[in-house]
Amino acid sequence: MRAQGLLGPIFFFIGSFLVASGIGLLTLPSVTEYSMRHLVLVALILVLVGITVMIMSAFSLLPRLIVVQSKEDIYQFLNENERMLLELLVERGELSHADIMKITGFSRAKVSRILKKLEHMRLIIQVRQGKKKVARVRKEVARVLKS
Repeated sequence: MRAQGLLGPIFFFIGSFLVASGIGLLTLPSVTEYSMRHLVLVALILVLVGITVMIMSAFSLLPRLIVVQSKEDIYQFLNENERMLLELLVERGELSHADIMKITGFSRAKVSRILKKLEHMRLIIQVRQGKKKVARVRKEVARVLKS
């Protein structure tokens, strides 16, 4: 976990600890109401900072949108096998997993893994037709790759 991801829980823990210890301090005769207010205020600020940092770090983990304008924009994120499979789908239109295995010689697991990655990248669509799965390139991606 990155250091940024640890800051939120640290602030939250410290703030919560101060709130809990502040409640325990209420029973002591030497603690004035004024100092107690400051302790609670600092504790609440730390808790809020901790929650804010945790929320901000969660947003940094979200995938970023990539605008595709050329083949190079797509190909920079793919290895050789993934490029080959994507080009095959552009060329042939729609292929089942079994057809891809026959054409490429890849194993079922490798075809499935590559297609899952391409689908996750929103480059292809996979649909089930009866018992077999069929993959095809998204129209907007095919337009870019054919140009």
